Amino acid sequence: MGPPQTPASDRATPLTSRKRKFGERDNAPNTTQVAHRQRLEDVGESQYYNPEQDMDERRKVRKDYRYLSRELTDSRAEYLAPGSEGLIQTLNRSNKLYASVRQTSDATLDSRLLVSTAELSMKRTTQLNLGDSTTGIDLDDFVSKCITFMRRGPPEGDASTQTQRRRRGQDDSDEEGNTAEGYDEGDAFNWEWLGRQACCPYNVRPPAPGFLLGPLSVQKRARKATQRRERLQKRDPRDAVRPEELKAKDLEQVENSNLTTICTNIRELLVKKCEEGEKLVEQDLVEDMSEDEIRALMTKHGIADSGGVPLFHFVVNPRSFGQTVENLFYVSFLIKDGAVGIGNDSDMVPTLHPNQPSTPEQIMKENLQKRQAVFHLDFETWEDIIETFEIKESIIPHRQPDPGAQVSANGCLKDLALKLLKDGPHKLEKTPRRVRGLFDGAYIFDTTEARYVWEHPYYPQFWVPESALNVPLNHTQAVDDSGSAHLATLKGKSRSTDRILSFTKGPLADLVRFEFDALDGWFEEDQRIYGHPKDPYKRIDILPSSRVITAKVDGVTIAESKNNLFLYETMLRPRYYMPLSSAQWPYLTPSDTTTVCPYKGMANYYNVVVDGNEHKDLVWWYKYPTAESAPIAGHMCFYNEKVEILVDGVKEGQ
Repeated sequence: MGPPQTPASDRATPLTSRKRKFGERDNAPNTTQVAHRQRLEDVGESQYYNPEQDMDERRKVRKDYRYLSRELTDSRAEYLAPGSEGLIQTLNRSNKLYASVRQTSDATLDSRLLVSTAELSMKRTTQLNLGDSTTGIDLDDFVSKCITFMRRGPPEGDASTQTQRRRRGQDDSDEEGNTAEGYDEGDAFNWEWLGRQACCPYNVRPPAPGFLLGPLSVQKRARKATQRRERLQKRDPRDAVRPEELKAKDLEQVENSNLTTICTNIRELLVKKCEEGEKLVEQDLVEDMSEDEIRALMTKHGIADSGGVPLFHFVVNPRSFGQTVENLFYVSFLIKDGAVGIGNDSDMVPTLHPNQPSTPEQIMKENLQKRQAVFHLDFETWEDIIETFEIKESIIPHRQPDPGAQVSANGCLKDLALKLLKDGPHKLEKTPRRVRGLFDGAYIFDTTEARYVWEHPYYPQFWVPESALNVPLNHTQAVDDSGSAHLATLKGKSRSTDRILSFTKGPLADLVRFEFDALDGWFEEDQRIYGHPKDPYKRIDILPSSRVITAKVDGVTIAESKNNLFLYETMLRPRYYMPLSSAQWPYLTPSDTTTVCPYKGMANYYNVVVDGNEHKDLVWWYKYPTAESAPIAGHMCFYNEKVEILVDGVKEGQ
């Protein structure tokens, strides 16, 4: 019997007729499109776009979107945890909010929220595939289920495996003989059934061994730490300096100067002072004493009526303004860690009392919050405090300068003197500015005859005439046989310094150089300077710019803004200061690093943490910049050389 014949009428249908039928079918209106158009006409466009939407309704929508975005950012770690449904709940809430959106500007809020949610979803998926600090997939449970699935095999009615079952029946007949001889194969795994079910029904890709997207044993990838080595350079053997020999006592001095050790010792001193003061008060206490007499007795033994130790008596060192600032710095760390509490007595004078730090569990359970305060102390206020509270000695003992550091400093000064005697300074100029140096509570020089001396090409130092000193200088050691330069010492009211260099011959004759940080403060006119004097041939320009600046670390955008300040400093690359609000703060952690710049002031730093990798001190900012750099207050700057900076989308060279 031959194949069925096609009717003659169908065979005779011309090609043009079939094209006409297809054209009629394509031109026929789509039922779904018609229904959608009809629905648009019924509800009107106002359901999707309404420029006249009520402002109160818009404010509520925007407020809810901002709250949802903030909640997504704050709960980032929680939403990334296995088993969390936070991302799904966020999307559901976003869908409900979108029903009230009628303006394009409001719709952008929804778009940003979706982008942030998608990024978190991608990161969570990556963690599930590659593993992280938590277990995303229980591999043992997964393998066990695969084994059970393969042993169970396909259902009996599956026609696609009849051939396989027949083949297995033949194999089983052979295996019965083997079993009779003591051979036991065990249950066979039906890999074909697992492969068909895993690849064919639910995957458009061809079957491949790697359909599990990796091996069953997952190992987290770790970034290899690379050690950077200094490039080999030819150096003059005459510039070589013999390294200092470290001894056991030098290591002990380093340990004693450790910040943690100093803070621990200060807290122990506070505890001891409180205990001793309370014992003395109890010994001298009489039953018939009035409240004023009891208060006077407590003041006599250094205890405030609140039970603590007066802050000013504890930290203010009448012999050193610099050590007073250091003492406040150490106490601030103890207060931050909760090891010391701060309060007020009945006269509202601040007091300190020992405290036990709260554990992380207590902080979370009691919802404890840290509050910060700024303590401003200048030299005049320091003097007023000493006079008002009649402070004769600080409870925190006065610290003597480190002899080892002095020896090292003198060695550097001697090398500098020999270099200047041989080659001379790069440049030497007079300055009409009034220059003052503060040491041990007094100005040791106040002159308008100072000199700018460029010891190297980068920036100058102040050298002052020896005749301008208010305190006599003691020349202690000649630098060379000619006696052209000497190391010198200067004694203040209660302490001295030997970090001084004096010249008697040559272009620097009768001039004295002080190590910048050997003095408590340097002043140009009435403005304090930091780090080193400002170069009179350099300037800073701070210009607002609408160019878009993007800062990325390891491919992740940390900050982006189009309202920036471009800081141009002579002979240096531009720096881009971005508003603090432009940063993605979950990636930033505070750093303990501080630096000083004579043009901008004292800078604080942030570290950047991306996927568990910490990049130290990539961001800096000035809380209280100098007057000439005041516009950069409240802005942050990224280290151009260490991060990826894009200016209007164009990557800047590092």
